[in-house]
Amino acid sequence: SPKGVDIVMDPLGGSDTAKGYNLLKPMGKVVTYGMANLLTGPKRNLMALARTWWNQFSVTALQLLQANRAVCGFHLGYLDGEVELVSGVVARLLALYNQGHIKPHIDSVWPFEKVNVRTLQGGLG
Repeated sequence: SPKGVDIVMDPLGGSDTAKGYNLLKPMGKVVTYGMANLLTGPKRNLMALARTWWNQFSVTALQLLQANRAVCGFHLGYLDGEVELVSGVVARLLALYNQGHIKPHIDSVWPFEKVNVRTLQGGLG
């Protein structure tokens, strides 16, 4: 959209959060829900982790007010006792999608066999 987008769902973190924020139109929102950029390659790389942490997006309340934008986040791991809340949100999203009000843009589709899948001890963050 030439004027920007309404919402950016950010599972990456780091400098990608700033990129998403800069795509927003007035009253737009960035929702961050992961830090995939902290995990690179088959093993944890401390230099990549430090670089991502250093480049983490930061904004003040005054900057948000002046830009008419919002940034929020959530961690599904901390909502494990909120079954009604999560199922209600999922039901609402599915209803909006089925009514045609949500039209996600799918950038690419990858076969499961082609994706580098790792199991993280302690859950996903």
